[in-house]
Amino acid sequence: MDIARIQELIKQRVNLNRNEMAQTLSRLVQIPSVSGSEGEAQKFMAKLYHDLGLEVVQVEPDAAELAAHPDCNRLLETNFQGRPNVLGILPGKDSARSINLNGHIDTVPPDPIDQWQDPPFSGKIDGNRLYGRGALDNKGGLVANYFALKAILDAGYKPAGKVILESAVEEEVSGAGTFTTLLRGYVADAMLVNDGPPGVLVAHTGGVGRFKVRVIGRTMHAGWADLGVNAIIKMNKIVAALDDFGAKRTRENHLPVLETPQRPVSCTHNISVYHAGDNPGTVPGWAEITASFSFVPGENAPAIRQQIEDIINRTADADEWLKEHRPQITWLWKGYTSWLQDTRHPFVQAALKAGEKVTGQKPALGGMTAGSDVRFAQLFNVPAILTGPRGLAHAVNEYVEIDSLVANAQIIALLVADWCGLEKL
Repeated sequence: MDIARIQELIKQRVNLNRNEMAQTLSRLVQIPSVSGSEGEAQKFMAKLYHDLGLEVVQVEPDAAELAAHPDCNRLLETNFQGRPNVLGILPGKDSARSINLNGHIDTVPPDPIDQWQDPPFSGKIDGNRLYGRGALDNKGGLVANYFALKAILDAGYKPAGKVILESAVEEEVSGAGTFTTLLRGYVADAMLVNDGPPGVLVAHTGGVGRFKVRVIGRTMHAGWADLGVNAIIKMNKIVAALDDFGAKRTRENHLPVLETPQRPVSCTHNISVYHAGDNPGTVPGWAEITASFSFVPGENAPAIRQQIEDIINRTADADEWLKEHRPQITWLWKGYTSWLQDTRHPFVQAALKAGEKVTGQKPALGGMTAGSDVRFAQLFNVPAILTGPRGLAHAVNEYVEIDSLVANAQIIALLVADWCGLEKL
């Protein structure tokens, strides 16, 4: 078997499918699938897998089954009815290595809609960019996974080992989708999660979980503001203390694989929501913030949560009003674990080799300062990488670069061919 010739043939098949790939992604983007409403988009994925001749399996998560797990959040009140994970399975030999090509179908909301250049679910193609919520995160990855396998089959070959294409739900909220399929036994010898920036990513940070802090003041007419206690002023002391703590963590906690020369940062913090008061003529009697902190592999999330609570309480102890009117701290969800893959593993080395064959340069090993479903692989002792095409995610005018999408599919196709082996159809 002339491997070099077959690799070129597979790459050519991806190129030949470029327009079909873009049109397929455009149609998928046009089906809204914000977390909690993935059902219609999953019907599209099921048909796509069926038309490729794959065995289609639908796996619906169960909140009660997952509620106790530390990596799944807010599940007790979550309804998964009509929101299945969709798997497209191409059987293979037990003697050959298998692979799971994973991505998620759910998206974040498109708000603020009035700031989009085109409607957020337009799927508009403009030159090298395809626009719309989910174009990059993560429908582009799902479509690239599909066309990677399709290219191998179109070239007249099939992977010797089993290939699982997975379109998962709930990634943006709890990870319940991917975790469910792994728990139910849909485990391969390696896992590729196509939900990151380009390259071969082998690490990501964890999150301690979102939390709220509420402070009570004393309301008073603004004309007698000196007799009130302004909850905003009191809350600002806590905001400053948390920001100082986060900045200190950013300075002191480093994992080189997560960083680049342009952004030498391994962990972050974010005070994301601030509400206070209810009338412009009244001293605000309450204030509330929501915040989150990330951590690098090797750190202990419960210990960081305790440090956060200690900082808030020390800040309260230093203020006469807050000492008597204690801030209320509420943890909203459990957070998610960090992930670190051994770069010496043959699967990682195979991914680097595939990337070099497509781009002409050996990809850089990298990481991501955000979470992903890839973290679940380590719970099942499965080697995994995170990768993806180039574009803009979680933002107004989200887009994916079509050239990068094609290259991403080529890399995945060559990785599957190498890892699973090939047989002539």
